[in-house]
Amino acid sequence: MRAEDVIIGSTKQAPPRSKLDWLDLHAGRDPDKIALTVGEAVISYGRFRADAHRFRRAVAALGVAAGARVALEHPDPYIHWLLIIACEAQGACSTSFTADQWQSHGFPEVLRPFTDLILSHSDLGPCRRHSLDADWLRWAFSLPPQSEGPALTRPSPCRVIWTSGTTAIPKGIPLSAAAWDWRVDHVARTSGLDAGSVFLALYSFALNAVETRAEACLRRGAKIAFPAALATAWNHRATHVWCLPAVLDALLETGPSSGAPVPLLTTGGAPVTPVLRQRASRILGAEIQVGYGANEVGSALCLMDENAIGKAAPGVEIAILDQAGHRVAEGEDGIVAMRAPGMADRYQDQAASADAFRHGWFLSGDLGRSLADGRFQLLGRRDDMLNFGGIKVAPITLEDTIRRAVAAVAEAAVLGLPGPDGSDELHVALVLRPGQDGAAARKAAAMALPVWVGRCHMACVAGLPKTEGGKLRRGALPELFRRRGREEDRPVRLD
Repeated sequence: MRAEDVIIGSTKQAPPRSKLDWLDLHAGRDPDKIALTVGEAVISYGRFRADAHRFRRAVAALGVAAGARVALEHPDPYIHWLLIIACEAQGACSTSFTADQWQSHGFPEVLRPFTDLILSHSDLGPCRRHSLDADWLRWAFSLPPQSEGPALTRPSPCRVIWTSGTTAIPKGIPLSAAAWDWRVDHVARTSGLDAGSVFLALYSFALNAVETRAEACLRRGAKIAFPAALATAWNHRATHVWCLPAVLDALLETGPSSGAPVPLLTTGGAPVTPVLRQRASRILGAEIQVGYGANEVGSALCLMDENAIGKAAPGVEIAILDQAGHRVAEGEDGIVAMRAPGMADRYQDQAASADAFRHGWFLSGDLGRSLADGRFQLLGRRDDMLNFGGIKVAPITLEDTIRRAVAAVAEAAVLGLPGPDGSDELHVALVLRPGQDGAAARKAAAMALPVWVGRCHMACVAGLPKTEGGKLRRGALPELFRRRGREEDRPVRLD
């Protein structure tokens, strides 16, 4: 069902604009139809609508009103979804985050200026916060389910999403209602979602790709499935799956329990190796979409083939630009720029916007090559941010992890280099304190790293290449690793 085809009674009318209005529409048509599952819990559209109206009353009692700016955190996806819907119905601008995000460097400092109120399940320390504890939830679910009237007009911005891009510094992206609607309709069209679809959601609403697809399901009257664990994901008989490549490999270990093919699996956030793509297609019998996009513009703006070559989707423009903002000639390299009706026009922090939003484009920070027929080839990042199967991390984060965990290590430097299958492999250079054992230090450092970094190569070196001011020269690290030789314990210095 397309948004422009909504029929109410016997009259064709303009489609609903708010999430609560869409809920009212679908619950009025078929209240017993399943809207979503969370683990073993099954929620119908009728119950979903009633709870959404209850939560609208509940957040209104907390002072959520037109123009308010509200930050939301709750680990239960159903409760989090209800909070998003309720705040929008009250005419408030909301944003979502996780407890882990709150603990990350710099996030509370950038979130606090945005918010008038934080509604959270976790204890976040000193801040203007209301606790969504068990007592509050019992009270909210006990409220009358009657409507409080039509949803209020969505503010502008209506939603703020978050990105760290390649800097590891969180940045808020304010989105207008028009930009948000385009993003939702775009993923619905490119995914082919309809009323019979079942979307498998493997992440929280803090991940932008999940929220847009969840709302696309709501508008189509489809079902969303939040599995209790990855091992039980296929029990929900999904027709559509979106996941990061880092999770795809683990997801394939279980395979669909029914043996039925999965029509569509979409990945994003990082390239997918040909081996993983072929394995997914063989096990799932699915069409595998590798999407390329940006939080600042939208999801799946372009579908990439095994050689990282793609062409912009309808309504999307992707160009390869030089530093002056001019298109490069065919065959030349430049900066990947993109724009679409769903594009934001700035970050919350105006100072961070100048380099990213220029010449009417969003400049992605990726390098690309212009090809014939409007195609382009993605070549990689302009900076040194590491990307492991869609999980992005700053080098300093892993270096600090090693230094904190391994007392024998005085200094550490990490670098991602392509492995035999084309995916990134982590290379780690360790400078040991005097008298320490290299083999033991390498083992301890490997154990300290997150499991998602995968295979890593450790080398003990005599020193790291640095500038005169004492800063690490990251550009010299590839040569350092090239010269380390076969003996990983042998001290190597790059002068």
